[in-house]
Amino acid sequence: MIDNNRIVKGAVIKRVIACLMIILLAVSIYGVAGKQVAVISSQCVGCGDCTKVCIKDAVVIVRGKALINTDKCNGCGLCISICSYNAIRYGGEK
Repeated sequence: MIDNNRIVKGAVIKRVIACLMIILLAVSIYGVAGKQVAVISSQCVGCGDCTKVCIKDAVVIVRGKALINTDKCNGCGLCISICSYNAIRYGGEK
């Protein structure tokens, strides 16, 4: 016997997941409105992982530390998520 409630719930869950994926993609492309990303230089080891994931080329390594060009940065947070040293965080408003 087919359980229609189960089929409907499954379809709803798939749509919710699809919507969340679209939102995450939009945030990674367009950023988080008004969020400023900051480097905690005492924690940065200059590994460069953040420079590799930045889709706006806003992160560079200068004198062994990450530096974020706030004019280019859209606040998407990819650099925050990749940093193994927790050296990049949201740090204020743009």
